Amino acid sequence: MLSRHQKQTIMLGYVEHLQSELEEVVLEYDLQVLVSPGEPMVMYDRNGDGYPGSPPEVEVLRAVCTAVTRECGPAQLSLPMSGALGRALLRRRDDIEDDIYFEALERA
Repeated sequence: MLSRHQKQTIMLGYVEHLQSELEEVVLEYDLQVLVSPGEPMVMYDRNGDGYPGSPPEVEVLRAVCTAVTRECGPAQLSLPMSGALGRALLRRRDDIEDDIYFEALERA
């Protein structure tokens, strides 16, 4: 469990299903994720001021494709790949961070 101000880097697996007109391709990734704890709300401090707090944050730092499978079987690619497929995955970082948010918080 994260302490109040501690950031933690964890590794998570992520699976993406891509559908084309011809077949489905499954990409498996290892993600390096930075989990930052949120700040709790403070109603009133000594000065009578407050602080609304902030939610925990999850940020994907790195993605490495570890497997590619097509409907007809494994693709003939050299793995692990962090090049083009990793960069393509990171372009959709916000969507992926939403997908892994709760799992990352639970694992941290």
